[in-house]
Amino acid sequence: SPDTAGWYRFYVIGQGGNGGNGDRQYSTSSFHINRAAGGGGGGTGGVAVHQLYLTPGDSVSITVDTTQTELSYGGETVTATAGGNGGSGVANTLSAGVGGSGGTATGGNVSNIDGIQGGNGAFNSSGSSTSSLSAQGGAGGTPTAEMKYVASAASSGAATGAAAPYSSDV
Repeated sequence: SPDTAGWYRFYVIGQGGNGGNGDRQYSTSSFHINRAAGGGGGGTGGVAVHQLYLTPGDSVSITVDTTQTELSYGGETVTATAGGNGGSGVANTLSAGVGGSGGTATGGNVSNIDGIQGGNGAFNSSGSSTSSLSAQGGAGGTPTAEMKYVASAASSGAATGAAAPYSSDV
């Protein structure tokens, strides 16, 4: 509940997905084929921006869990889902992990920005039993220009009354 009546801007953000596991396989045969497969990167969560005019005594419900973040107020629901986890690399099937899907955002009255898929892992193999071998995991989903703007949006601070764009960031 706010102490002062005014416009409040809420940033509802879904968590990012986890990166997938990497895998390696060392040959025990005379062919000496060693393999490594990187896991996929986790996807970014969705971002919804919502502003509300609140007065003292108003209550906004915010729920955060591993699958989504949700804001509820006066029959309105704003949701940002988590990014998907990256897939695991599997060396013996020659497959690197696939990047996790981006989360989604709905219900924001300022903006709804869906997340970005994580990068795929890399696969690597070597015919030498003595060389070191590695495979890079996929990058996490990269924030879009819209997300970067939302993250750096400044509050006007001086706004008052119902006509103000917003007075506080939450």
